[in-house]
Amino acid sequence: MKASWKFAKGTYLTLFVVGMTGMAVLLFAYHQKHYSEILTGVIGGTTIILGMVTAEWLRDSREQVERTKKLIDIILSNFKQLLYNAEFLLDEPYSEKYSVEYGRLINIRTALMTLGTTTKWPQPNARKIREIAREIDTQIFALYADAVESGYLWSVEKRYQLISEADKILGLVLGNKNPESNLAHFINQVEKYRETPVNTGIPKVWAKKLIEGKD
Repeated sequence: MKASWKFAKGTYLTLFVVGMTGMAVLLFAYHQKHYSEILTGVIGGTTIILGMVTAEWLRDSREQVERTKKLIDIILSNFKQLLYNAEFLLDEPYSEKYSVEYGRLINIRTALMTLGTTTKWPQPNARKIREIAREIDTQIFALYADAVESGYLWSVEKRYQLISEADKILGLVLGNKNPESNLAHFINQVEKYRETPVNTGIPKVWAKKLIEGKD
């Protein structure tokens, strides 16, 4: 329940001031023996303040969910391209020639770090999203460090495996408690419309990349 009270600092301050003011007024009413008049005013004022706080909380909630979806869109639209074309890290990743690829890497890491630190309730599965986002970002940086510092690029299989990790975040954002089972259900549904046998191994496109790497 703690996460449900993660308001902005301004809201915390408002609640504190309202609480202290309410206590002061009630003490004054007790001292003056005019309970009914002052208590009516307190109740009315408190209702208005609570309405304002609730409206701000609902707005923050909507913004939180929308922000998370935008970050997911950044990750999903860049992740496969980055991992599929990661060889640029072995060349001159900071050169103008690879500005698009390097920009893609920065965008993905920024989105992952933001998801891993700012995702909170009422976003469904906020804690799991933070954990997976931080884990994926750590692996992406490890891949980057191995390539840039040591001239070693992760295998195609290992890079492809990272994609399935990122897919888990999408399932969690959509509110699925168990993204693995939901993904399996989706795959089963897709199989009904497939015109070719299901490939349980690495996809042909990635297998081609694997062969190229062995030449």
